[in-house]
Amino acid sequence: CRTNPACKPFETIGLDCMGPFTILNYNRPKKIWILIFTCTLTRFIHLRILTSLESIKVLEAIAEYWTAYGPVKSFISDRGTNFVGAKNVLDEDKRQTMHFLTKQHKLLCQQLTDKYNTEWKLLPAHSPWMGAFYERLIREVKRCISSVLNNRKLTAASLNIALNDAAHRINNRPLTHNSVYAEDEPVLTPHMLAKGRSGFPYLPGIISSNVKEATQDRSIYRKG
Repeated sequence: CRTNPACKPFETIGLDCMGPFTILNYNRPKKIWILIFTCTLTRFIHLRILTSLESIKVLEAIAEYWTAYGPVKSFISDRGTNFVGAKNVLDEDKRQTMHFLTKQHKLLCQQLTDKYNTEWKLLPAHSPWMGAFYERLIREVKRCISSVLNNRKLTAASLNIALNDAAHRINNRPLTHNSVYAEDEPVLTPHMLAKGRSGFPYLPGIISSNVKEATQDRSIYRKG
């Protein structure tokens, strides 16, 4: 799935969680986690905030990802309890015994399994190197957002903007040699492979102004 040219972007996705991080929720600290989606073919990433590590939250994030990038044939993850629970929900026999699922959740799982034959592959226990294609990118995400957080507590909205910016920058990283000659072919990036064009710059001041609302600290302008 990582080298087969017959595969399409976003058909096989690696999932993992990072955190916890602390944000401000009505001026009170609250723990959140970040779910990373990594396309095995293009190395394109998508980040999503999770308010808890429940399997239902993972399924809701998958539904959001699905509407943005299209059907997924296979998910790859470690054996975290939230991922194991999400995999069990996709199993029709086990799903029938889960009374906490809403009608909407059951319909989502039915669409995933019956219409698209989506499968969930769990990596062997205690083998994080088998998920290195997304573990390596988690480190890059942490490096991007650490300059924004810097031990500060942001609101969910401000952190979401910072995550979108981090994902955009990582998706614009070069995958091939970056030539110094202007007449050479443009460098390949995950953004180009996934969407057919190079990434575009964000409007200046959007991130800084939103972060300032949450922190009221001008020093953050000099970060990152």
